[in-house]
Amino acid sequence: RFFAANLDAGASFLAGSEYGFMSVGIPLDMKLLFMPISGSRGSALLFAGGGGNLGAYFMTMQIPQVVGTTLVYDDVLVSTTQVMGRVTGGAQINLNLDPFIVSPFAVFTLSGGQYETSMESSLSFQYPSSGGRVDNSLSQVYGFDVLHKPSGASLSSQFRRGSDYFLISMAIRFLLKGLD
Repeated sequence: RFFAANLDAGASFLAGSEYGFMSVGIPLDMKLLFMPISGSRGSALLFAGGGGNLGAYFMTMQIPQVVGTTLVYDDVLVSTTQVMGRVTGGAQINLNLDPFIVSPFAVFTLSGGQYETSMESSLSFQYPSSGGRVDNSLSQVYGFDVLHKPSGASLSSQFRRGSDYFLISMAIRFLLKGLD
């Protein structure tokens, strides 16, 4: 039996000269893993975690305005901030069926958040601001991996389902060296 924890934090920055675009993101993720069963015939893993992303996006655009009889261009700073969060949990069983390891798994993720957008005029014009929620969404992933230990070849598959989509994927992978 063992218990493990992981904490990931980062930052990203992207800027462009077109429209004075700038994007800043700060992802944060924490995971916990517990192996309640471990032996020569197999093991079981339980995992859970949470995290999210803080983001800020800025760009300047010119909006034409008529002042009296003159056409002027208003430099407008458009700013968007977002806070997204997620909670994840799941389980995996590893069955040692020599020379194979068969590993069915399931992962559930609930995510959602909120955002705000504002527009600031350089010429004192009034522009609308908005904000709202990113509705909570549940994602479900079910799958299995089959590893052939002598060759290091594995077949992986998964069925992923969200609130408005589903995806089925399969992959064949080869380790550089077998596990014998």
